Amino acid sequence: MYNIIFSNNKKLLDKILKKINISELYIIRIKYDSCSKEIIDYLKSKGITTDFIRGNNFVNDYDKIYRDFIGNLNVENNSLFWWALNLTNKNPITTYLCDRVYHMILINRIISVGKYNNILIIDDDDDLYKQIKIIFGKNKDVNIINAIKKYNFKKIIKDIFPAAIIYAFLITILQKIISLIYIKRKIKVDRLYLVIMSLLYSPSFKNNRYHDLYFGKFADYLSASKVNFISLIWIFDSYREMLKKANSFAEEYNIYPKEYFVCFKSISVCFFISLKKFFSQFKIKNVLELYGIDLSYLLNRYIRYEYNSTRFFNNILVFYSIKDLCSKCKHLSRFYYPFENRSFEKMIILALRKFSPQTKIIGYQHASLSLRHTNFLLTKEEAKITPLPDLIITMGEITRNIMIEMGNFPSPLVKTGCALRQANFTGRLKKRRSPISNLFVALATGIEEYIKVIKFLEIAFSRENHYDIWIRPHPVFSLEEAIKLIGGVKFKFHK
Repeated sequence: MYNIIFSNNKKLLDKILKKINISELYIIRIKYDSCSKEIIDYLKSKGITTDFIRGNNFVNDYDKIYRDFIGNLNVENNSLFWWALNLTNKNPITTYLCDRVYHMILINRIISVGKYNNILIIDDDDDLYKQIKIIFGKNKDVNIINAIKKYNFKKIIKDIFPAAIIYAFLITILQKIISLIYIKRKIKVDRLYLVIMSLLYSPSFKNNRYHDLYFGKFADYLSASKVNFISLIWIFDSYREMLKKANSFAEEYNIYPKEYFVCFKSISVCFFISLKKFFSQFKIKNVLELYGIDLSYLLNRYIRYEYNSTRFFNNILVFYSIKDLCSKCKHLSRFYYPFENRSFEKMIILALRKFSPQTKIIGYQHASLSLRHTNFLLTKEEAKITPLPDLIITMGEITRNIMIEMGNFPSPLVKTGCALRQANFTGRLKKRRSPISNLFVALATGIEEYIKVIKFLEIAFSRENHYDIWIRPHPVFSLEEAIKLIGGVKFKFHK
């Protein structure tokens, strides 16, 4: 008999363990939070032997596995509303489906090995539990146990009431009104414009100057060259505060938020489309199997999650924002945007191809790439149907080669450019005379990554450390929280 326990709650787990005699547990830790730490501390206090299962011992080449799975779905379901779902871009940072499918395959293979009798999966994902239950529920040798805290009222309300969609609709109306209050400049309908679409955060303003975090001084170059351009911005952080700051540089950079162009009618259309999707059942084309595992439940639940959130609404809003921009600017020569192959980018491309087909669309690939960036991995068939720009300019030869050789992007589409985000290097490289003494660690994707990196550094420098270690956390994720979950750090570092 194999016991597979799902739990995110120490009290519920304690009740289960009192019913079944377990002295040894193999652990798959999916959730990294205070509840998971409580469970691990509890198991230690009970004297239960624990062994953490390493996923890479069971699942290899997952980037290709997931690329092919979602790529095939993209080919079969190619449509405007399909591309508006974030799952289509395969990005594990913005869509948790990637990690969910990975853990589904991992759990299935571990059970199939037949070596691990008692497995504890530390997570609060009821959908993952139910998918495992569907697969192994009829197997009398596998006992699937639910020790997850059952009543998540927030999740229940989101499933039956479109609160997120209503919120997104009202916020967009408010942002539209604010943009009309702050921006009094009029677009000249018959003038030829070039558009730079970029994202706006607090770091976009340094030393009382506007700095495009993606295109650097490209707008300054266009201004000096007397080119008529529009800086179309997606505002993050405080909308009113960011727009007020941006407006002080509006004359120089011709800055407009996307909400300025979208009309109230289009916002209402997005609202009703989202409501229709919320109250209807989406039918996916193609067989939803991976290695013989039917993932229909898991995938349908994730699509339901996107319809329940603000994501689908916001992506459709981008399509209509560009549509209304095209009606107000009759002549758009070129449209530049930061390329990451995300869903909202496809909305831009589809809108421009339909409402301004003469506009040349150019994506700028602006950052380093790794195998974690599965949004840059296409299948060969998927590359033929995916809405892509007319040209992708990369930040260098290395990223271009990755996109072509590993990502299956068409070679003529991808050209080598330069790193616009960085300033020109005016100094000269000096030959190092002393050994390297500083080690810089940049953290990026979340608390789980923080914890694993810190533990790796503890092992690496457990005996001796001749380095000054500098850790740079991501601005969104707290390094202190990760350290608290670990229970302290055994090496010295600078932040």
